[in-house]
Amino acid sequence: MRNKLMNLIKDNLQEKRDFRVRSEGDEATLYLYDVIDDFWGISAEMVARELADLDVSTIHLRINSPGSDVFDGRAIQTALAQHPARVVAHSDGLAASAATFVSTAADEIRMTDGGFYMIHKGWTLAIGNADDMRSVAGLLDQVDESIVRTYATRSGQSED
Repeated sequence: MRNKLMNLIKDNLQEKRDFRVRSEGDEATLYLYDVIDDFWGISAEMVARELADLDVSTIHLRINSPGSDVFDGRAIQTALAQHPARVVAHSDGLAASAATFVSTAADEIRMTDGGFYMIHKGWTLAIGNADDMRSVAGLLDQVDESIVRTYATRSGQSED
């Protein structure tokens, strides 16, 4: 019964999501104005599907997002980085957590006056025994190392 209820909730949420890339001429705008994940917000699949058919020279990535799932964020970042268009990220209000990571795919990052850019160490919820907790801690260490490498490479600063 619980799975049927969760599936119904997910189906209803997906119907309400309105994610599109708007294009005009040789430029397109992608609005990342939601949580980044495949359950509540904008998924990597949604972004990748839109980008696959996009033939423009410039993509404006508009961000107002609290972030969320690091793996969806990584996949969105990768899809944008691999697209041949020049990507300009605009932090329109809040770029937090995985949303900041997505912005690293951009050739240029712009921040509005009064905007916020929030970076933190990875975190999660976990249930299990001590072995499970050690395993989850190890995964979080790997996530943090991966993200730090990306931020350092993008910014030209040291990993410290």
